[in-house]
Amino acid sequence: MLNVDSIIKNDSVFELSSTIDSIYRTYQSEKEQLLADYEVKKKECQQLLIAIDNIRTAYLTPYINQLYQELEEFGSPSKKPNYTVLLTDQSLTKDWKDSDIRRTYLIAKKRLSKYKNDSKDIVTKFLYDWTSNKKKLEVGNQDLKKLRELVALQKQEYLEEIGKVSEIIPKLKLYLDVLIDLKINIKEIILPETEGIHAFLVAKHITEQITIRQYPGTVNLDSILKLANTSYEKHYLFIKQVFRFYSNLVELLEHSISIDFCTKNSITPKEFSWILQKKEIMEDSVNEMKRNLFYIQN
Repeated sequence: MLNVDSIIKNDSVFELSSTIDSIYRTYQSEKEQLLADYEVKKKECQQLLIAIDNIRTAYLTPYINQLYQELEEFGSPSKKPNYTVLLTDQSLTKDWKDSDIRRTYLIAKKRLSKYKNDSKDIVTKFLYDWTSNKKKLEVGNQDLKKLRELVALQKQEYLEEIGKVSEIIPKLKLYLDVLIDLKINIKEIILPETEGIHAFLVAKHITEQITIRQYPGTVNLDSILKLANTSYEKHYLFIKQVFRFYSNLVELLEHSISIDFCTKNSITPKEFSWILQKKEIMEDSVNEMKRNLFYIQN
């Protein structure tokens, strides 16, 4: 006699179908949250890019122009920054390729619903259901395994993308902080002291002209180099660091950084290292300037 308990029942097929449904529904829910997290990070990046571009092309411009004009009184500054090269986000909407998951899910569901038999003969129908259910479970378990693998791979891609964008954010924040510090240093230290040194050279020239009883006329400033190894050497050392600061400032502002969320292009380690190097050079120049202040309080 056929052992009914040993036969693969419809309940097993139903449980397998329910498991596949649960995995797919869970994936859809997790996918929605992961995409939301990705968009939040991406939006933060884009806002930082806009802030950086605004500071580079507008906020810093008047101070840099003024600094350039001041430096022309002491020598030949490298050049004014070329603001046509901008830091940009070139990305389009990312195409998440998860169609294989939906296709695998639909095929699995279809296979589990096949092999129906309408025979009125009980034995024939019983044997057919037993055979078809066994085949359903074999194929269904293969589909379940494939579905789980695809879901795991796609979730990993989402997490990697979120991680990649998350890594960009502190780099952009650092770049933004560097630009803000540049503006503060130019406005509060470099311009006031440079103007004071310029006024000193003008007064020095006029004094010298009066001493030899000549009308000052056109003011021709002595080279700042002449102050080296004198009691006014601080002025020479300060201006020397201003030129160093300015040349690195121009390089930093002209450097273009392209963020592309589709092709995964971002700030490379080499590029980030370069930014840090420029930051350190300019900070060193500012520290040297502070050691040679004369007209403003440190």
